[in-house]
Amino acid sequence: MLWITLTLLGFAIALWCIGHYQADEIVRFLGFSLSLAFLMGALVAAPWVLKCALFLALIFYPSCTPEERSLKPACPRLCPLRRQCQSAR
Repeated sequence: MLWITLTLLGFAIALWCIGHYQADEIVRFLGFSLSLAFLMGALVAAPWVLKCALFLALIFYPSCTPEERSLKPACPRLCPLRRQCQSAR
């Protein structure tokens, strides 16, 4: 079950990353929808300890929306889009 969970989680992360670079809105929506479906499948197939770790990661992972990147002088340390933040000059 662990390998199934890790595979589904890997597909979810890959589709999420690929979805950010798609120009077509329909392909982007389908990619994000499939990413969510793979994430839910991974959560269903995961052992109890891994479920707790995934839920904690989803809760505490820092968000950095476009509004936050334009308003704050610096993004959170683990922000995946940190290069788009304003510099702290």
